Amino acid sequence: TIEENSIVYPRATRVPMGSSTTLLPRLNVETIQSAGVAPYFGGMTFSWGFSQAPSQTEPTFKQNELNAWDLIGYSNVSNNFLMDLGPGGDAYLINLFGKAAAWYSEYAFLRGLGAATSMPLGILNCPGKKSVTRAGGNAIAIADISSMAAALLPYSWTNSIWVCSPPALAQITKVTGYTPNWADPAPGQAGYLLSRPLFVTDKLPNLGTAGDLILFDPSLYTIGVRSEVMIDISTEQLFANNQSQFRTWLRMDGRPEVSGPITMAGDGSTTVSPYV
Repeated sequence: TIEENSIVYPRATRVPMGSSTTLLPRLNVETIQSAGVAPYFGGMTFSWGFSQAPSQTEPTFKQNELNAWDLIGYSNVSNNFLMDLGPGGDAYLINLFGKAAAWYSEYAFLRGLGAATSMPLGILNCPGKKSVTRAGGNAIAIADISSMAAALLPYSWTNSIWVCSPPALAQITKVTGYTPNWADPAPGQAGYLLSRPLFVTDKLPNLGTAGDLILFDPSLYTIGVRSEVMIDISTEQLFANNQSQFRTWLRMDGRPEVSGPITMAGDGSTTVSPYV
């Protein structure tokens, strides 16, 4: 259900969690390297030559921590209502609760505050994001979109997606570079922007607020899954009220893989990010 009703979840890197905490080693790509040294390999270098021993370099590593945070929802439902829903009533409610879990999960993947509040760290709050100052706060021009594209990690272009709020979409559809897709769009897709898929969601801020349009690489967002959505029903606690209680529960975490801007090897000074 989460995969069918989400933008980030099906495109992110998902990791099964064998315990409440999982440590994920990764290459250190944030440390500034000199010009000509690729940042993607933890500082490891290769050298050209002929029949001589190369210089020895060792890649450096970091690690990210994932915690199995709880996302729980309780709902009390009248037994009379359940009876009147008919044979498909339970399936309808289970689908409803699953969609609700997907909504709150996706909100956290985009705007979550992180471990300090026992929830995932969202794209908008990650320390590695790059911000682009727009020429006009409530207007989105092709120059703003081009600046965002230029700030994206080149490695991420193939996997990147745009996500915007509905008011921002009204601006984007007017600019050069936007292409509608009426043929077979993915759920939530509103077309293409500079050849990359554009999705619209109500989980981002309003037009003119930072984050109303974002460009990022979801494959560099890691989701740790301890347990998928579980929906249980109890008819005992609210027996006297003639009600049933539904509990929707999942355990997972999410965080951007990269924790800081990445310095390009071309000049050793320009910074980019998988999250813009």
